[in-house]
Amino acid sequence: MRLDAERNRTHLLATARAMAEEIGGGEPPALNELARRAGVGVATVYRHFADADALAVTLMEEPLRALGALLDRAVAEEDAAAALRALFHEVLALEMEHPMVARLVHAPPAVVAHHLAKLQAAAGALVLRAKRARVLRPSVSADDVCHLLLGVHAAARAAPDPRAAARAYA
Repeated sequence: MRLDAERNRTHLLATARAMAEEIGGGEPPALNELARRAGVGVATVYRHFADADALAVTLMEEPLRALGALLDRAVAEEDAAAALRALFHEVLALEMEHPMVARLVHAPPAVVAHHLAKLQAAAGALVLRAKRARVLRPSVSADDVCHLLLGVHAAARAAPDPRAAARAYA
């Protein structure tokens, strides 16, 4: 990729991330609005991202890697209770910092759902291990843990200091 094209792409992604944070909920911006805010032509945006789905996938690559790293650490932890506790706290902190992570965890768009399969399998294995260690009730599923994260995330976002609330609620 040419140096100017790489600079444009980097600028577009930084602008898109900032816009997604402003929009809230981790929604990627409309491509035409991205072009306007980035100060480039619409054709420049479409040269880098064929459509909104392509932009969404690109914006979610970094959060997917971060989630993967958190899960890898949790799976490597021998103590099931410590692993689940750390994962819950770390995912919640990541969600508070980057709303796009919350979107990935709780309402993944179809365009990234297949990327999440490995992460979901690891989370399921961790929950199963926690059940075997009697850290979780047998009736608790990985989806239940995900819903609990969503509830804590939503409650913390409503607090005056969301990050402090998330730490306290978790």
